[in-house]
Amino acid sequence: MAATTPLLRPPLRVNGQVVTLRGTTVTSLDDEAAMRLRDDGVDLLLCDATEATRGVWEVASRVGFAVIGRVAAGTPPALLHDLAREPSALGWLLAGHAPDLTPPHGTLLGTPADHPAASSAHFIAAPAGATIPAGKPVLLLGDGEAAGPVIGRVG
Repeated sequence: MAATTPLLRPPLRVNGQVVTLRGTTVTSLDDEAAMRLRDDGVDLLLCDATEATRGVWEVASRVGFAVIGRVAAGTPPALLHDLAREPSALGWLLAGHAPDLTPPHGTLLGTPADHPAASSAHFIAAPAGATIPAGKPVLLLGDGEAAGPVIGRVG
């Protein structure tokens, strides 16, 4: 289970500068595509955490992205621990109603707003207008405004 300590406090700061992560969803990534995304201002990738997408984390680490992996029911914990070793690994998002998990050390755990573990997650991933537990940072999915402090957007 994720710690309830506020490890992620909006506004998010990198090197003292306030940052709102700008993200996109990917299923694969090579260096050329990564550079195009960087040129477009993207700094966060949302990707399924599977053996087939391991290369996304590797390219992201080289090019300088943060990655949040979507974790489905049945995802092997050993895979998450391997992916968490990549410098790009920021955290995990429980997909749908995947069972709760303790995130690998140094990574964050997010849930959809209606997930049973939402109250103990580090952040909530939700579309505009979703009801967010009080004080939870939000990874906004799509356009619009969030009901909580936004740490990033994935369009």
